[in-house]
Amino acid sequence: MRAPKIIVDPALEKLGPVLVQALKNNLEDNGSVDTGALINSINYYVKDNVLVITYDDYGDYVDSGTRGTETGLPNRKMPPITAIQGWATRHGMNPWVVAKNIQKWGTEPRPWLNPLTEFERTYFDLLEGSLFIEIDEFIESTFKDLNAKITNR
Repeated sequence: MRAPKIIVDPALEKLGPVLVQALKNNLEDNGSVDTGALINSINYYVKDNVLVITYDDYGDYVDSGTRGTETGLPNRKMPPITAIQGWATRHGMNPWVVAKNIQKWGTEPRPWLNPLTEFERTYFDLLEGSLFIEIDEFIESTFKDLNAKITNR
């Protein structure tokens, strides 16, 4: 007897856009959108029953913030000027001064990757539906196989 292979890819394909939109909403809600680069970088793909969310690397720094030297925890270096130059210029600030300030004081976290209660409920509802369909198909296939073996005796 073969074991059921539970395939959740279809549920995850439905879930991907929902999660991406929820993350984009989080960024907008916490005021973390400037040029739109981070929000536009959020994407997903499904591979081997795993939903993978991708986004620009600096999204982790937005989410968790950074520590500065004044927090008592050493910060190895100041952020690259090129990474903040556009933001500083748009806000009428000197990029080097902004980078030094970040090195000294860090940045406040702006959580946007936190688990979402509504998202979790949607996730489990979609997965549950996908699993039941797959299990039903396995049971039906198994009974057809058994019926064929009994009939062929």
